[in-house]
Amino acid sequence: MIEAGIQCDHSPMMDEDDIWARYSNDKTDIGEHLARVIRTLTAALPVKRRLRALSIGSSSEPQSRILETAFRGGHFLLDIDSEPPDTVQDRVTRQSIPQVRVITGDYNQLLQAEDSVNTFFQQSLDSRKLDLVTLYHSLYYCGMDLI
Repeated sequence: MIEAGIQCDHSPMMDEDDIWARYSNDKTDIGEHLARVIRTLTAALPVKRRLRALSIGSSSEPQSRILETAFRGGHFLLDIDSEPPDTVQDRVTRQSIPQVRVITGDYNQLLQAEDSVNTFFQQSLDSRKLDLVTLYHSLYYCGMDLI
């Protein structure tokens, strides 16, 4: 079992996540909590408001489909790994889901300094504020000194 865990360290994050999802119930827990957050937001904001969300590290996650439905004003997927965003971009193009925008980048670099945040806000988020920011596997990309 330990050897299998060590071997998975060298596989892409997307594959590791698929293995984890197969043997845990955290996807159900995350979905339930996400639904509660969305319910709270929709109750607090005007009905006609088209919600916008930034998902960091969640491109291939099942929750991403919940967000793309609820956040019709824009659902922005930021991921450091290009494989999940490529998979999502294929689906977005094939199914014509215009509110979803896939962004490949390292949130540590994009969001750590005021200049890069402003550039990201203008270029990637169309200079429009967000209603929700979600973080998934994002801590994997932080240096230990940041945790």
